[in-house]
Amino acid sequence: MKNIKLFSALLVVSGMLVTGCGAKNQEGEKKEEKKPATKEILVTLSRQSVKEINLATSQAEERSITGTITIPAKLVADQDLEAHVGSPVEGRVQKVMVKLGQYVRKGQTLMKIEGIEIGEIKAQFIKARAEFNYAEANLKRQKTLLEQKAGSQKSFLEAQAEYEKAQAELNAEDRRIHSVGLNDSDMDVSKEIDSHLAGSIPVKSPIDGIIVERSVVIGQHVDPETNAFRIINSSSLFADGQIYEKDLPMISGNSPVTLQVSAFPETEFKGKLIYVGETVDSETRTIKVRASFSNPGRKLKPEMFANMLVPLSGSAKGIVVPEESLIRDQGSIYVFVVRNDTTFEKRLVEPGSTMNGFVQIRNGLNKGESVVSKGTFFLKSEMLKGMLEEEE
Repeated sequence: MKNIKLFSALLVVSGMLVTGCGAKNQEGEKKEEKKPATKEILVTLSRQSVKEINLATSQAEERSITGTITIPAKLVADQDLEAHVGSPVEGRVQKVMVKLGQYVRKGQTLMKIEGIEIGEIKAQFIKARAEFNYAEANLKRQKTLLEQKAGSQKSFLEAQAEYEKAQAELNAEDRRIHSVGLNDSDMDVSKEIDSHLAGSIPVKSPIDGIIVERSVVIGQHVDPETNAFRIINSSSLFADGQIYEKDLPMISGNSPVTLQVSAFPETEFKGKLIYVGETVDSETRTIKVRASFSNPGRKLKPEMFANMLVPLSGSAKGIVVPEESLIRDQGSIYVFVVRNDTTFEKRLVEPGSTMNGFVQIRNGLNKGESVVSKGTFFLKSEMLKGMLEEEE
């Protein structure tokens, strides 16, 4: 009876161990499924085949990189040549003077706004000007009386204080009318008699440029938060792009840049690199770069996509191989790395700049490794033949 109990206990323990091992094995299998090993593709030739195709190899070596790096970019407006225009005061649109796409000059009237606040601003200025004129005349009179010994020093000082006070108030109101787009000629009282225009102001363009956005109509209520017009002067534009942090040593600031756009494939626009970002994007590991371009004839448009060709810095170095070593096939780029005299490994690589028949390899190849530089297409054919045989 004791032996039966002992045997049962051993069976239970054994089952637990087996179950535990099975769970561990299943867990290990799951982990392996998450990280599948990359399949290695080898091509083996006979020595006779190697000789017949005149197969040649070249060693990957580190060199100074010359040439250009291509950076995808988007054209944006120069912020110094762009303006958002709205109403400086609350009111209603009385008249719109321009249309979408129209070229306007700096100081040209875009629209007129009327409202109670505008009338009050004008009234305050006219009142301040009148009080100043009175204080100025009184000061001159008191000064004359004092010189003729017909007035008192006290009266003169009081007139001088009133004059300075009136002058300060007039200056403040003058700055106020200019801040809302009015000038001294708009304050001509003779023009305002019997005219409702006394309560209107012109809204003027602060720059030369083209109206690219208009969001107001006659009668619309506007206030200082309203963006009525967007004006762009596209005589020069910026091109913004992103460069990988590993490529940062390959460029230098203020270098000349060439811009290529698909809309004008035969035209190259010349510019200058003006900004290299100070921070790296944590997700893409890229750094913002910006170049400035003149835009003769305004051919280029903001939001166009383009390529910036930036000359590589003379101090840049990298791994290079002959350009003929690379095979481009259905979106992938690879080389055949030499394992021995007759065995070659297919290796995916990331190419960089091309210069004088050589290409930079950013990833996938180490310094000193040898690659096939002649006979690559024969190796590719043999590789595809082997893959078809495996499928069959």
